[in-house]
Amino acid sequence: MNSAIHPDESKLRRRLFPWRPAEFANALTAFCSFACILFGYYLLRPIRDAWAIERGPDELRFFFLYTFAAMLCVLPVYWWLVRRFSRRSFLTVTFAAVSAATLGFALALDRQPDSATAAGAFFVFLSVINLFIVSVFWSVMADVFDQTQAPRLFGVIAGGGSAGAIVGPAAASTLVQGLGPSPLMLIAAALFLAALGLLRRLMNIARSPRQADGRARVAVGTPLADLAALVRSPYVLAIAGMLVTSQIAANLVYQEQARAVGGAYRTLTDRAGLFATIDLWVNGSALLLQLVVGHMLVRRFGFRATLTLMPVLAALSFLGLGVVPTLTMLVATQVLRRAGEYGLFRPARDALFTAVPDSVKYRGKSLVDTVIHRGGDVLGAFLHRGLAQLGLALPGMAFVGTALCVAIVGLAGWLGREFERRRHPALGMVEVGRAVP
Repeated sequence: MNSAIHPDESKLRRRLFPWRPAEFANALTAFCSFACILFGYYLLRPIRDAWAIERGPDELRFFFLYTFAAMLCVLPVYWWLVRRFSRRSFLTVTFAAVSAATLGFALALDRQPDSATAAGAFFVFLSVINLFIVSVFWSVMADVFDQTQAPRLFGVIAGGGSAGAIVGPAAASTLVQGLGPSPLMLIAAALFLAALGLLRRLMNIARSPRQADGRARVAVGTPLADLAALVRSPYVLAIAGMLVTSQIAANLVYQEQARAVGGAYRTLTDRAGLFATIDLWVNGSALLLQLVVGHMLVRRFGFRATLTLMPVLAALSFLGLGVVPTLTMLVATQVLRRAGEYGLFRPARDALFTAVPDSVKYRGKSLVDTVIHRGGDVLGAFLHRGLAQLGLALPGMAFVGTALCVAIVGLAGWLGREFERRRHPALGMVEVGRAVP
């Protein structure tokens, strides 16, 4: 009996399942780890957003400013950990600290649920730790998977995050009424520790002896030398510029959403329910893009086209919002933009870091994903304030967002071309684990 796989069946399997047999264990472990991280985060996010509006929509820009300041304080500590400890040790320290702080906030919020200071501190804390633990996760991914694997697998791995991000808001909307916020924080703390265990396991089954050795440290120079190397790299600067522009455009819509929802929904419970529903639609759509659409786009049209698709869709959604400036259209724009961000743009952007040296994967990527990310939020928040003072309402904000998305398309096109050039062995630009700046 001939048990050989028919060529057409093999071709179909490659299209549906981007991993090769030897990659399945790594991809599954990464998938589950990211699911735990975002499950924990999305248990907390609806409460954060609803709580923040209690202080008034005009306070949001100051929350982003406080978050940016906190990033500037935390980043040097993170860089010191990267330099001082092995990969496995700094991973453990980071996630254990986040889990412990989450438990501390659970206790504080249980004792002082009406504290305005606690509400602001919780907003800043969650905004900071979200970016750091996600950045650490993708740094590990960029270290474990090489330039040929990342475009195929990162979308599927990101699907684990979307799976957790679907269960998270669903659980939050179901449990918050009966349990309150503090028990949800306890669950989130446990999920962060579970993610740590899975990441440590992933490092044990990593693809090379260098990466399998959890005692190995990231090869870095001094912080100033590493920062100077980033500034001299057009490739990394373009990634940072693309992210900042994207965050400015996103923040314009976020501020308008907060204003519209604050006027239409009077209670924290109602607002939390709406935000949880939006998160469910966003993350369900993102999961579909990650598990089904993303890797097929890479196979059919290439990495560069996949990277540029999301800003094109975002530009069209902003344009539609400018023409039809209603709350329903605003919510639809947010769903489309955020689903494209999580489902296509973020995995592709993280894949760009597989073509950089180790120091950039850890220190440089953390700088881009945290301080520069939140710096874009601050710029967007205060740009929104300035445009509002000039008399721009929702339609004007949407048209400004459209122009920003067009700029992102240009940056994404250049980065996609440069990534393909770096990973092409015939051009001599990149080897596994080594790249020119």
